[in-house]
Amino acid sequence: MRLNRPAAWLVLLTCPWLAQADIITPRVFDIVPPEGREVQWVDGYTVLRQPGEKFGAVVSFIPESGLTAWVPVAVLNTSGKSLKVKQKDIRAHYGESPLKVYDNKGLVHDATRRRREMLAYSQHDAEGKTLDDLVAPNRSLADGLREGDQRGNVSDSRGSRGSRVGDTSRQDGSSDAREAQRLADAQLEALKERLFRDTEIEPGRFSRGEVRITLPPRRDDAPTEFVLTLDFGGEQMPILFRERDGSRVDVGEPVSPDAPETSEG
Repeated sequence: MRLNRPAAWLVLLTCPWLAQADIITPRVFDIVPPEGREVQWVDGYTVLRQPGEKFGAVVSFIPESGLTAWVPVAVLNTSGKSLKVKQKDIRAHYGESPLKVYDNKGLVHDATRRRREMLAYSQHDAEGKTLDDLVAPNRSLADGLREGDQRGNVSDSRGSRGSRVGDTSRQDGSSDAREAQRLADAQLEALKERLFRDTEIEPGRFSRGEVRITLPPRRDDAPTEFVLTLDFGGEQMPILFRERDGSRVDVGEPVSPDAPETSEG
């Protein structure tokens, strides 16, 4: 019997640990190869190497949570002409419903906001400074990310604050605050390097990166599936993903600290 909406909300409200586990616990999807093709196992995950007429692709799966995942994609130009690839030409769907493929700019914007919040929190005890003062040294980086080139490289960005990007001398915070800034900068740079970028691939060359997607809701009657489609140079390459049996972790019933211990024998 399927819960109606009010009853389902009641379950989530009375058992918040259940809802949180369902969201946080990563889900694992394996690639289902087309007929006549095979997948390889690499570090416990399936990897598909699939050729095409204009491009070949290597695709895998990285679990993140019960709601989202990352899909690494490497594209090889197998044609005799340059090939333009764009993130927006990577789509996902289950059934007739689309799945969100996260936009790079949105991901970088959210990471930049979290970076500011982290720095502000780490420096909140800087005497005589307002929150606006604390985040001021970091605005130039965010501006550069919005105005920079497609690789997100802000080293050449200019402006009234462009030369102060990464200048820690403007901050009088503690060593912990400076370490927090270095960590936040490293995380942001790592994200930018991770993303699948819009680019033009010359013949025989390749480009690679990752896209973040939402996952479909779980099915009760069959394994959950979704399709990721690469569409470059007018050629489409659909890849079928199927949720691994047992990929969901059962956290079990909560145990009361006052529950009596049991012994065997």
